[in-house]
Amino acid sequence: MAGYANVLGSAQLSGGYGSNLMPPQAITEILQAAPKASALLTMANKVQMSAGTARQSVLGSAPDAYWVRSEPKSDSKSGMKETDLQAWEDIVITAEELAVVVPIPDNVVADARIDLWSQVAPRVAEAIGRKLDQAGIFGADMPVSFGTSLLAGAIAAGNVITRNRDIPVSTSGTGANAASTSRKSDLGEDVAEAGKRLRKQGYGISGFASAPGIEWELIGLRNGQGTPIYVPSLAAGTPSTLYGKPMGEVDNGAWDDAQASIIAADWSKVVVGIRQDIEYRIFSEGVITDAAGKVLLNLMQADSKAMRVTFRAGFVVANPLTALQKDKTKRYPAAIVK
Repeated sequence: MAGYANVLGSAQLSGGYGSNLMPPQAITEILQAAPKASALLTMANKVQMSAGTARQSVLGSAPDAYWVRSEPKSDSKSGMKETDLQAWEDIVITAEELAVVVPIPDNVVADARIDLWSQVAPRVAEAIGRKLDQAGIFGADMPVSFGTSLLAGAIAAGNVITRNRDIPVSTSGTGANAASTSRKSDLGEDVAEAGKRLRKQGYGISGFASAPGIEWELIGLRNGQGTPIYVPSLAAGTPSTLYGKPMGEVDNGAWDDAQASIIAADWSKVVVGIRQDIEYRIFSEGVITDAAGKVLLNLMQADSKAMRVTFRAGFVVANPLTALQKDKTKRYPAAIVK
């Protein structure tokens, strides 16, 4: 129908029979968070394994020294030099395998606007790091060969600091009339208590791992001189620091808030042995079965491919003799603030 009001607009082209004339833009970028790194692979002492098992010697006992007395002694050892022994213990690192198979039909890959395999690989790597952290830090689904997790070892040694502890402030009166007042500790004081406890056992903190969000509790805390105890990272590649030591939030999903807020450790004693780094292989032929042997997917028959990802690593915490604590059960190179 003729007239002056007949103007073809986007409403007529974007719906109905005209929808292919003005198709919506296809954005090929996926909105997603960047894959997160493993805390253990970032902070622990990584060693390359040339075999499925590796042994590392640590100091188990050290000799003492004795005065040589010239005066008579009741045990008839006057003027005699005494003997003592030094001994070593072996810690064993056993490589365990982490693996997963991710199948995708060929038609899905072909029709996708993005390279699906390049999207899968970093997410699997993140999952492997998360699984390693869950096992080594918290003991979740941990292989027997890993021994003791950081959390369990710290608890066994008594290296657990409870947040918001009562700290005595003053005492008034004497005897039956004595009364004391106290206040609650802040997070900075709790971390300092963890450091003091490790130092008395002969270990020094080299860094911290924490729950996500802890940095916001630390910002604003200052020492007695008014200096911030926590300094957030201001540049890429530069870690945040707590009391001058590197600190990283474990934001890959491995952290268990119910178990700990912060783990302080001498990370040189936390050993991750890598037998085989993450390996990616894509298969176009093969059969995927369940534990009972039932065929779930025949790649060739179903026109599919599968990415198989494997990683072999071991974990162990060394607890060598220190000059300040000779009793192995009373020392450990990690403490938790809970």
